[in-house]
Amino acid sequence: MPLIDNSPTFHDGKTFAILSSTAVITALGLGAIVPFIPLFANQMGATGVQIGFLFAGFSIARAFFNPLFGRISDTYGRKRLILIGLFFYGLLSLGYFHTNGINQLIGLRTVHGVASAMVLPVCLAYAGDLARVGREGKVMALMNAALYCGWGIGPLLGGLVGKSFGIGMTFLTMGMLAFCSLILTSLFLPAKVPTHEHENALNRGRTSIFDVIRDPIMSAVLINRAGFAMSGGAVFAFLAIYMSDFLGAGFVATSIPFVFLVCWMGLLQIPIAIGGIADRFNRVSLILVGSSIAIVGMVVMAASGSGTSVLVGCLLIGCAGAINIPAATAICTAAGRTYGMGLCMGTYQGSMSVGMVAGPLIAGYLIDHYGIHSLFYFAAGMAVLSLVGFAIFIPAAVRERGDWIKVKRPELAYNAGP
Repeated sequence: MPLIDNSPTFHDGKTFAILSSTAVITALGLGAIVPFIPLFANQMGATGVQIGFLFAGFSIARAFFNPLFGRISDTYGRKRLILIGLFFYGLLSLGYFHTNGINQLIGLRTVHGVASAMVLPVCLAYAGDLARVGREGKVMALMNAALYCGWGIGPLLGGLVGKSFGIGMTFLTMGMLAFCSLILTSLFLPAKVPTHEHENALNRGRTSIFDVIRDPIMSAVLINRAGFAMSGGAVFAFLAIYMSDFLGAGFVATSIPFVFLVCWMGLLQIPIAIGGIADRFNRVSLILVGSSIAIVGMVVMAASGSGTSVLVGCLLIGCAGAINIPAATAICTAAGRTYGMGLCMGTYQGSMSVGMVAGPLIAGYLIDHYGIHSLFYFAAGMAVLSLVGFAIFIPAAVRERGDWIKVKRPELAYNAGP
């Protein structure tokens, strides 16, 4: 088991600051519309299944293109792909003004998913490149904190803009933020990742997505991510409608649970990053703990009959994500040094997208036939299954990939400072 090096967290802290700023601005724009997409579709007379397809279309595109663009970024560079994705991200935002029906909206969201696959997984891969050995958990916690804070603040921004100027302006806001990220990335992000620790495996043409999937620890992480994405994706897709129709919340108030959950998840990752929890402790254990807390949160929401219980459930799920996600992405970063950083991050994000496809579709069917409360029972059941699926792979993962799961003597890295 190799020792970590006694050196700073990042190969280039300034580059990481630029990268995280780009990510948070992009996530802010994405978050501005996510909770209100189902309300927009509802105004068009969409059924529960059609709203499920609306979210599924975006995720289907990401599920297919995330690993593909991740691999391309390993071979041809990350900055170029991020710039192309941000350009189309902003351009497609203008298309929401011209959608005349639910089918056009579904098609636009699907194409938007392709642009998204060029940006967020590649940003995570770039962050993984910047992380030093033994500091993966800290770096990925900081990067995910930036992303989730952007996603969390976005709905509040979108709600205020939508209330003041109409829902169409929220889409324009998303486009403007994407172009701001485009300018920032173009001017300040280095084209060449400043790291020399390892040669990317994909540049030698020796690995593929099947190598990643066959790895026992990556299989466990991917199953866990997909299962909880099914659970969380179902809730995210219909939570605004639940708050609006069942609890009678106003336009801005419908965003409160989403804002609370995502911001809490992001903010909690900051102390986790500072303490290096995902580097100091067993990463599999952290994923198990986080997954268990998420199940409790889903059960609380399943029994909910008020906005307060929804917020309590969001609080628990946010805590769970703040523990789970840095540990999982730290494992992906370690794996990226073997299989290719872009490929591993793209596959991880792709597994999440698979869950985001199935979750809203199944939840939409259940809501149409059994009512809105069936959403939370389905989410709780999927959370349990994802934990069981993860646990099945643990023995083989510990045996074969122990150095990815627990860093040997982590105190060496943290004696050097930030």
